[in-house]
Amino acid sequence: MPLEHPKVLADAILQQNSIAFVLVNKNGQVIFVNKAASQLAWKAPEHTTIDAQSAPQVWGNAFDFEGRAIPVEEWPIALALRGIRTVGKDVRIIHPDGSRYDISISAAPLRIEDSIIGAIASFVDITQHTLAEHKLTAINRRLEELATERGRGIRLMHLIGLSISNVTSIPEMFQIALTEICRHLARPVGYAYIVEANGRPRGISAYYSSDPERYEALRRATASIDFSVEESVIGQVLKNGTPVFMSDLNSEEHFLRKDAARQAGLKSCLAIPVMVQKQPAAILEFFGVQAQESLLEVMDMIAAHLGQVIEQKRAEKKLQALFDSAPDAQVVTDMLGKIVMANRQTAKLFGYSEEELLGQAVEILVPPDLRTQHVQHRARYVGAPHARPMGIGIELTGLCKDGIGIPVEVSLSPVELDDGSLIASAIRDVRERKKLEGRLRESARLAEMGTIAAIFAHEVANPLTGISSNAQLIKNELPTEYHGLINNLSTEIYRLESLLNQFRSFSRLGNLKLAALEFTSLVDRVVNMNGAYWHNLGIRVVTEFGQDLILDGDEDRLHQVVLNLSRNAVESMPDGGMLILKTYSVGEEVIFEVSDTGPGIPEGVDVFELFTTTKAQGTGIGLYIVRHIVSAHRGTVAYSAEQEKGTTFRVTLPKKRSGKA
Repeated sequence: MPLEHPKVLADAILQQNSIAFVLVNKNGQVIFVNKAASQLAWKAPEHTTIDAQSAPQVWGNAFDFEGRAIPVEEWPIALALRGIRTVGKDVRIIHPDGSRYDISISAAPLRIEDSIIGAIASFVDITQHTLAEHKLTAINRRLEELATERGRGIRLMHLIGLSISNVTSIPEMFQIALTEICRHLARPVGYAYIVEANGRPRGISAYYSSDPERYEALRRATASIDFSVEESVIGQVLKNGTPVFMSDLNSEEHFLRKDAARQAGLKSCLAIPVMVQKQPAAILEFFGVQAQESLLEVMDMIAAHLGQVIEQKRAEKKLQALFDSAPDAQVVTDMLGKIVMANRQTAKLFGYSEEELLGQAVEILVPPDLRTQHVQHRARYVGAPHARPMGIGIELTGLCKDGIGIPVEVSLSPVELDDGSLIASAIRDVRERKKLEGRLRESARLAEMGTIAAIFAHEVANPLTGISSNAQLIKNELPTEYHGLINNLSTEIYRLESLLNQFRSFSRLGNLKLAALEFTSLVDRVVNMNGAYWHNLGIRVVTEFGQDLILDGDEDRLHQVVLNLSRNAVESMPDGGMLILKTYSVGEEVIFEVSDTGPGIPEGVDVFELFTTTKAQGTGIGLYIVRHIVSAHRGTVAYSAEQEKGTTFRVTLPKKRSGKA
């Protein structure tokens, strides 16, 4: 059948087919197109020729999907006329008006015997399919970008978390966060604003990538603005609690820093709230040289994390404030005895800083000889934890950093948390209470002894006076050879009278009659009254007196202190020696020192304890009275001794006595 006549057959078979068909003769002239092909052509394709001149005008220009132009001679139907088959070649056709469609072309030569008499091409419109693929590719790419951005956000959030974990200052925390965010997300400028109690934002941190002079105008503009709802970024974020992104600052009429930002070469701005309990607690603001709205999700994630951190730190700050305000030392340990929290009173009481205590075993606060026992007690407590109040009669000792032991009371309470249990300990310093209890016991003891002493002195003093008088009368009547016996009797009577006088002192120890006195004059009177007697005993008296040592004191009681210490020193030198008396002042205190050249007080002897003495004829009362008189004056008395070289007593008295005895 002649090639010019297949149109009748083609019309019957192909005209209604959705696949486009084009048939050309060996010269490239179109001899058949179906309806689908005609709809894809720019101009009517019938009787046109597939050549470089007319084909683009009829069909449009052809490109591959990479955007490279396909010349007409390489079109599949042109290749078919040269005997080359093409199957499923994807081509993009662009019409002269710019409209385009994508097709998949297959073409084959038509032969009779060995001669090519024409070619047939079929092509399917894949425009919608391509668009769908492009959309799917774009969606996949966006998902990859989001995954990448989320990954960047998570890594950055983790990095920020590590950097601010030990930071307690909110401004310092935001400065660290700003720096990390700007560096990792290539933001040249960043600001952080804290929302104050009055609801207004205040700038607390800033970051500039480089060349501070470049951003100086922006810095000044930011510092000068009193942010409110009129300011397009910060005000809106504060008002609505939602992020604001501006891709082109030049188009923002209400952005007050537009000129300063443009001068610095900045084009976009992102401001995002840091929410705490559904309210903006802070605002982060970032400037960029290009618009990157994709960073919004990353920043939203980081801002949410910072909000959680702020909320946590505020809660920790409140807890720490309550913890530190406790009047007692507070120590919290885990179940293994490691210290996890300690308040300021703990540092004050034991001398450690909180940093020194954290992570240490609680036994660091226990004397070494009690630690093994304490570990055993702690293990039993952990096995059956329960609240144990203070004041249950257990005498405990704490160990300070300087090695000093102190009496303490301890209460224990178990604390149950989601991630485990802790033990809270309240430690109370009972040194002052112990001292007060001791003073009360001593006062009661003195009162009782004073009553007994007064009765005893009254019952003994009168007969003793009679014996002394009768001894003198008998001495006058007896021959001279018996006078030595009477003298010995008189000496013993004198010693007993002295003892009675000391007993009488008990009833008067707490009753002071305070007045201003010059202490050196008082000591000098004691020396003048007793100097001759001491000289006869072989004692050489050396004085080093300061002048104008005025203090508030009871003259009679202090006279007794000076006399008792001096007598004690003289009595320690039965074979003679040197008595050294010194008075001087140090700051607001008067110092009185008494030194002797006797054998020295032996180690381990508390000479201030009642009835304790190192002398054969001593009563053990004099130094006891000295200590209580000095203590009643808010002073101290101590001594140092060196065997075979002597002893020095040192009395320290405040010039101005305050408080009650």
